[in-house]
Formats: sequence, structure tokens, C-alpha cells
Amino acid sequence: MEHLQEKNLEQVIANIRLLLANLHIHSQNLRNFHWNVTGQHFLELHKHLEELYEDTSKMIDEVAERLRALGTHARQSLQEYIAMAECEEQPQLQDPWSMIAAAKQSNEVMLKNMEAIVKAADKAEDFGSSDMFATYIGALEKQNWMLDALLQRP
Repeated sequence: MEHLQEKNLEQVIANIRLLLANLHIHSQNLRNFHWNVTGQHFLELHKHLEELYEDTSKMIDEVAERLRALGTHARQSLQEYIAMAECEEQPQLQDPWSMIAAAKQSNEVMLKNMEAIVKAADKAEDFGSSDMFATYIGALEKQNWMLDALLQRP
């Protein structure tokens, strides 16, 4: 991607690396929630949480590959991700509604990350990143709408 080498991508790359760190923490939280959810809505939440972590795992792969396309590497250390992330690791055992609220909160953090990526990418004329992360924004907004619906329990 020679045309990208001419662009000022430092801020785009920094923002993508931050998002990748947040995605890793979020993914692990979702896995823990999936493994440990209990209660009368177990089947529904267990399945939904599995779908969320599978979607997140796919996103992690695509985000890391975008860094490679931009001519850099994804971080490889979990310690770096933990130190860098704005999403917080969640305790394993929580009530189901706290798990859903925590997932929604992580999505809010990542939405801000993605908005920063799109703004930096637009400024750098990195239209591939801009398009990719604008699409992710729509997907996370839909996820949050569904998580909000789950939180509206009787």
C-alpha cells in the first residue's frame, strides 16, 4: 500500500492500537461472562454472550490486520494491552445484568476509540481505515441498542 506510506498515519495507528487493547480486554470479559452466567435467563444470555465474543474475536483479527496494512505491527504482549486499555477487566462472578451493563460500558469506550480513528483517518486521507471503523461504529451502536433492550427487564 504505497499510497498510505505517504500519509501522516501516526495518530491513526496510535488510535487503532488503543482500540485493539480495549478489544482484547472486552473479549476476555465476554468469555468470562459467557462461561459464568447463571439465572433464569441463562440460555438466552449464554448464547448472546457467545455471539458477542465471537464477533469481537473477528474484529480483533481485522483490526490487527489493518495495522499490518498500514505498515506496522500489532502489539503482542497481553501486559501491554492491559496497561494500555481503557476498558477494565471485570470480576468473573457477577449477576447477569451487571455483565450486560459492563459489556455495554466497554462498547461505549470502544465507540469513542472508533470515532477518534475515523477523525484521524479522515484527516490523514486514510479512507480504508475511515470506512472500516465507520462500519464498526454502526455495528456497535446496534449492539448497544440490543444490550439496552436486555437491561430493560420487568
